[in-house]
Amino acid sequence: TTDEIEDEDIGWLKELSQSYDDSCALVINEEEDADQSTSNSFSFLKHDDNEICFDDEDNANEKQDKPQETETKSCQELQDKIKDKYATLKKTIEIIDAPAMTSKSPRRSKRSSGNKKTSIEPTSRNSVENGLIEKNKPGLSFYCRSANESPKFLRTSLKDKSRNGLDDVVLKNDVKQTKNKPNVKQVNFQSDAEQVRFDNEDTTRSVKTIQRDTIKLNTNPSLYKLQSMQSQSIRHTLSGMERHYVTNARPTLGDNIYLLSWLCSWLPQQMTMELPPPIFKGIPLEKVDHVKQDYKNIVDFYETIEPLLYHQVWNEMYLQYVKEFRRGAKHITLLRETIEHVPTRIFQNSKKRLFRIQCSIKNTISKWLQEKQILLLTFSPVSAETSPFECFAYMIAIDRHSNNTSFDLNITLDVVSEKELTLFPTRVEIHAQILTRVDMNHWKGVLLRCGNNPLSRTFLNPVNIAEPPLIRMRDLENVGTCTLGQKHVASTFLDVCLENDRKLVLVDAPAGTGKTTAIVKAIENLLLYSHPSPHHRILVFGSGVGSMDEISGQLINLRKSLASQAQKKKIKFLRLDDSQDAEVKTYTCAEFIQSDLKGFKKEALENPDVLKWRRDKISDLISKEPDKQSPYCQSLMKAMKDVDNYPEANVLSKDFHLYFFKNQKLALIDKADIMCCNLKELLNLENCNYINVNSQRKTTVCIIEDANQCTDLDLSLILQLHIDKLILIGDSTVDAILPFACLYKKNFHWNLFKRLIRAKAASHSRKQMIPVVKLNHIHRGTSTLRRNIMAVFGHSGTMEGDPKSSNVNFMDWCVIDHRLEGVVAPSASDKTIRIKSCDQEASLVVNIAIEVKNKYPHLSVVIITPFDNQKAVIARTVSNKHEEIPGIWVSSVTEFMGRQADVVIFSTKLPYALTRSVLEVAFTRARSSLIIVGNFSTHFARNPSYTGIEWAKVLEISKNTRSLRTVGHNFDLENEKQALSLILK
Repeated sequence: TTDEIEDEDIGWLKELSQSYDDSCALVINEEEDADQSTSNSFSFLKHDDNEICFDDEDNANEKQDKPQETETKSCQELQDKIKDKYATLKKTIEIIDAPAMTSKSPRRSKRSSGNKKTSIEPTSRNSVENGLIEKNKPGLSFYCRSANESPKFLRTSLKDKSRNGLDDVVLKNDVKQTKNKPNVKQVNFQSDAEQVRFDNEDTTRSVKTIQRDTIKLNTNPSLYKLQSMQSQSIRHTLSGMERHYVTNARPTLGDNIYLLSWLCSWLPQQMTMELPPPIFKGIPLEKVDHVKQDYKNIVDFYETIEPLLYHQVWNEMYLQYVKEFRRGAKHITLLRETIEHVPTRIFQNSKKRLFRIQCSIKNTISKWLQEKQILLLTFSPVSAETSPFECFAYMIAIDRHSNNTSFDLNITLDVVSEKELTLFPTRVEIHAQILTRVDMNHWKGVLLRCGNNPLSRTFLNPVNIAEPPLIRMRDLENVGTCTLGQKHVASTFLDVCLENDRKLVLVDAPAGTGKTTAIVKAIENLLLYSHPSPHHRILVFGSGVGSMDEISGQLINLRKSLASQAQKKKIKFLRLDDSQDAEVKTYTCAEFIQSDLKGFKKEALENPDVLKWRRDKISDLISKEPDKQSPYCQSLMKAMKDVDNYPEANVLSKDFHLYFFKNQKLALIDKADIMCCNLKELLNLENCNYINVNSQRKTTVCIIEDANQCTDLDLSLILQLHIDKLILIGDSTVDAILPFACLYKKNFHWNLFKRLIRAKAASHSRKQMIPVVKLNHIHRGTSTLRRNIMAVFGHSGTMEGDPKSSNVNFMDWCVIDHRLEGVVAPSASDKTIRIKSCDQEASLVVNIAIEVKNKYPHLSVVIITPFDNQKAVIARTVSNKHEEIPGIWVSSVTEFMGRQADVVIFSTKLPYALTRSVLEVAFTRARSSLIIVGNFSTHFARNPSYTGIEWAKVLEISKNTRSLRTVGHNFDLENEKQALSLILK
């Protein structure tokens, strides 16, 4: 009877209802596990309009010998009982009449008896599988739903049952036990159930089936019984999402991206393993070819390097997603590129475009972090017929388990068809604007078209690159305080630019050696002081925002320092992309265009001839268009109508703004003598076409800043440009901080700059030469800073440093060892758990920065840290203490690359986790004082193996020079004066 139903019998259903926001059917039937053993379940059966019959079958054998009495309860009584049992679900439970399939009364086997099914049960199963079911009889379904939902129904589909290959729940229908038993009808459910909607007027005749592919539920070991249920809210599969697409529809600027999430299950063996399971980075290493030193052709180059792009894209998108998620933003802006297809056999011929990112989660016992959750993205053009909710889903599982001890989606998609993906819509709208995107096929097409570019052989076979040796030093003007090495760089730069037989030069310079100053001085001499005056155009590209802002700022200051207006006209600077620096931002393309648009509107009101001239320009563009019905031509026609109606209408449509933006952008790029931007801007084919417009009139010199931080595919984007000279600047001793660092295990030589350096070393025997200019002297910092930095990293250089600001009473070099956080460093066998933020350390560095700024307002102060988590904590601490403190920056080490400040406060947080490249950048940013803060004693005492040679020298130098300060647990973080006393001499 219903009174005998125990909570554990239906507890899993309660757990299911509480786990998902989606509604689920409240119907439970007898099921069969994978081992063919029977588990308890029950069914509610409709007898007539007022009563419900429940058939108890705890003693099935005895019931076959003697008649049974069926206990009946009223609908209202049973409904109240269910409501009481599931009161915590906060759902509306109701009884709904629905078409059902006939069956004999189900039976319920006793849990304690462990009896197997009788011989008649397979016969009953076969009868169900053979479709001997009446679909026109009424039945009863208990359905949990939200108050604002309309009723939905399920019906059983057994068509593909035999070939599904799943251990699905099979519903059993037994024969009549006695003729006296009432004729009972039942609603059957199965994990392959279809979702259907019934006409309210006639539920026995009209059935509308939602068109979809087969949906399967995950065989999750921890929630195995969930197989018997299928969510009522499944609205769209991957195929369903595609029905809104127009033929050959492509995502465009302004479309929305919707995120799908896949969270794998932890297998039992994973939960008990002593060591973490292996972590895959998307494509398994054993399936990726070695990056070669040289390639046969551009196709060979692309196919070998392509996997690296996927790793790079996933990492950049995920980092941006995490940053936006921490801010609590529902509308996620992806500032990086996306990719348009999954490189698997199953999806290559499909219209679907799936995009993957990996992140880390904890296992059930919180033992390690492991990459398990994968975010998938799919495009859906915005239209009136399609709402964001309809196309956004949360993917909970994939039907099959991998034989490996960890999951990898790329492998899974090769063996699991797209029909086996289970999707559940969520209640939250998360969408993102596409700012830039990467079409992999387009990228490949670009490389194939660039096969005849003279620079392509540099990428394919750098060993055979031969350049004439440098013979003489060219005279320089206005060198100022440049060192001998910087003069050598500038002289070599001029020699390459002014000699026709030279195309390539490398500048190998560690951080802090003044390579940015040398390049700016070289550009100044080329554009202003070369005789005869050459027609050169300088393109400066890079991968980091900080380095681009630093070199842009120096070029702007150079232009401002020129007294002659004629000289200023020779240095027209343009920043093509956006900038984080306020001064550089005024020289961006977008700012210039906005200023020109305001000027046009004002002048058009005063001079009608301006409108006539603009109309003639648009008319000329329309006449050159071969297809007058093209969207671009139609947009130009609308823009011309705006000009005709202006200023009477006093409104300019988006079509005119689009025309004006493109026209002014072309003019700005064409007139610019120096242009800076990120390499990613070359993914926009329009930018490349604009840059190539005046390539025949000027000699194009391309400078790649921080070339050692750029992948081969990033650098290959310059093959779209008509470049005459190429200068690569980087540090050959530093490896880039990249998401696919695990590929180093296979000796990947992925970077063109390093391959050219290697080719230089190998070319001596064949008497071939690649010009390489080296900078070894630290250029920034006081004599104390330079001496300590050279001792730590082994650089050479002069001891004469920059003079320190007068009346400054704190140390040039200071190391603060604090014990505020009280965090025990992880053991060597568990390196993946790292707490990358500390509030106490953040408060300490902020107190120091505030006191330094208050006492010495003329000094620039920056707080840098290698971790984004710690950066967010520091920024929040600064805003809590003071709303705005002019002159104090908070930045990550990567963002501050290429910049400098008077006082640099370095919050290490996890000193043992930092690489040499991070330390080199951080230590060489200060002009006057470097303050290093971290919990060194605690971490290194418990993990002596983490103490690298750099940190050992840092601590040794600090002890010998008496610049090591210790902060205990009792340090008063609220006393800002006490914080300043730590760095005083």
